Amino acid sequence: MDVPKTIITILALLLLLCPMANAADWNLVKRDGAEGTLLKSYNSFRLAKTNACGTMELCWSEPFELKANTIYTFYIEYQSSDVSVSNTLFLATTRQPDHPVTAEYIPGDFYSFTANVLPRNSTSGVWHRRIRKVIYPRDTTVYLRLVFFGNPATVNFSYPQIFLGGMNRLGEKFKPYPLAYSQEEIDSKLKNSPAKTASVIQKNGRMMIEINGAPTAPVVYKGLTIADKFRGNDYTSFGNMGINLVERRITVGATDPERADGCIWLGKGKYNFKPIDDSIIDVLRRNPDASIILDLNILPYKAWGKENPLEVVRNSEGVRAYGPVEWMSTYAADADVVDRSGSGKWWYPSWQSEAWRKDLEELCAKIALHVKSSPYGKAVAGFNLSGRDDAQFITHYIDYSEPSKRAFIEFLKGKYGSIGKLNSVWNTSLASFKDVSMPKDERTMQYTHRTPGPLPDYKYFREKETWKVRERLAGALKKSIGRPVVIFSYSAPYNSAFSDCKYMDCVGVIPDYPNRNVGYVTAHQPVSISEIGEKLLFAELDLRSQTGIGYPSDITFREWLPLPESAEQWIDMHRKLVGISLANGYGWWYLDMGQYYRDPFVRQGIMAAKQLADKLYKRKKSNFRPDVCVVITDDERGYYANSSISLTDALHFQIQGMEYTSSGVPFEKHYLS
Repeated sequence: MDVPKTIITILALLLLLCPMANAADWNLVKRDGAEGTLLKSYNSFRLAKTNACGTMELCWSEPFELKANTIYTFYIEYQSSDVSVSNTLFLATTRQPDHPVTAEYIPGDFYSFTANVLPRNSTSGVWHRRIRKVIYPRDTTVYLRLVFFGNPATVNFSYPQIFLGGMNRLGEKFKPYPLAYSQEEIDSKLKNSPAKTASVIQKNGRMMIEINGAPTAPVVYKGLTIADKFRGNDYTSFGNMGINLVERRITVGATDPERADGCIWLGKGKYNFKPIDDSIIDVLRRNPDASIILDLNILPYKAWGKENPLEVVRNSEGVRAYGPVEWMSTYAADADVVDRSGSGKWWYPSWQSEAWRKDLEELCAKIALHVKSSPYGKAVAGFNLSGRDDAQFITHYIDYSEPSKRAFIEFLKGKYGSIGKLNSVWNTSLASFKDVSMPKDERTMQYTHRTPGPLPDYKYFREKETWKVRERLAGALKKSIGRPVVIFSYSAPYNSAFSDCKYMDCVGVIPDYPNRNVGYVTAHQPVSISEIGEKLLFAELDLRSQTGIGYPSDITFREWLPLPESAEQWIDMHRKLVGISLANGYGWWYLDMGQYYRDPFVRQGIMAAKQLADKLYKRKKSNFRPDVCVVITDDERGYYANSSISLTDALHFQIQGMEYTSSGVPFEKHYLS
């Protein structure tokens, strides 16, 4: 097996502690009624918690002297076979040697919490990492803690190590995959081929995609080309594995006129459809049997925001937002920051802007008409709608623009019906809906959940509104192309609004990243497939292997992602996610941002999964229905959670679902409505 070398760069190894006489050691402190024991062997420790009370706090006996503004990574390895969702195991640093570790010591950033607090079980001989990365603004003396909380369980763990830096993984250089077929071969094949048609159907009790009348297991290869950086996506190999339903991304708006060659929308009334044909040809020259989903990466042309200044996202002070950034964190009062030639920036349209929605509808109609008329458009079986923010239409920011305010008020009128009912829920005394102000998302650690009011309502509104945008664009595409095609979109925010859509067919939903690791309960069941009618859910398999592009480089992010250390570990995660998809009736797609699937062993696993799916989808589905139904509301996704506290994210996105799926009780999941 040809496994390229992975280089771990460690800038300096400061300290490697070994068990020896008179060396530093772990000391056990039992707090708040905790009971248990700590046993020491030659090169490891064994911590047994024997009741459900309190915490077992292990204190390293010697302090660490850390330099200012320097990243340090504390590192141990651990092993357990009986931890549960109730347990936490994390490293912490404190400047007070005798101070108990409380909630504020839990890693504050999302990646550290989800990857390095919840422990996971392991098979015999396998050890997992526990990491804490710290940086202090001044020279600091710190004391290391290892904290174990929850129900009775036993954990084996190592001596600690400390490294300078983030233990970065460097990437390898790689060449694009070669073209496999000539232009002449593609033209000849298309000349005698019918145009692709596609629809979501139910057959043998299973939801699948029908391509030109042939039912197909819903397995997709989603290759991404980002600014031509990752050219040569792996359509040939996936075609050889029997996966011919593929996605190809195209950037819609020319946000930088100086780099507009691959873009469709160049200006008001100005279009260039050549990138569509070029993208289709590029796929077909790698797999002439491909049924292509064109992934439309929705962006404006650069001047759109200048032409429509009132339709741009604004902050609470009325200052306009600009890209390119994700999650919207940059604003400028000086228009020249964005509008000047060569700035590389563009004003960020509000998703609630009717002008923006109408322009996008017109654009999508023109794209569909071009695909309909182009000889290469025959290969197109559908479209994927990708929003700017990680392609997911996620909007973490509060949009204070006038279009957003108007849309929010209309939403509130529909939800409450009268200002009196709104006042009773919000505990306000507003005279009319016109008096409603946009909420503020203040950062606080004083509580974990909010009471019903403006902010939870706004979060609910802004996420459901994205489905209105997607539905309008899906309608424009389907009405204009003149034949049956399928429309995809990606994940968050996922809620019941998808099932109400007429034109949207498929949505990809992300299994929580750290839970993909073997030893964690994955808890991936957004909703039962029977709840959403003639539609399909897809699990996104963003399974980055030990080949391909070298990010994420930081070890904390690698633990969260998770990034496997071997092809065998990748296969274990792959089997887990494919099994969940098959059991729930979901499809799945393989996301590839840079040759993740080069390893022959990995490709064998993908081919085996596709062959299994083909076999299973020809078989009639069992009539078994579980006796238990979990009923959820839209509020399940955390509209009331305090977004300042990463722990609440884990509570909403992981722990409850992990408890469901580790209970041993089969269940379906349905909406209250």
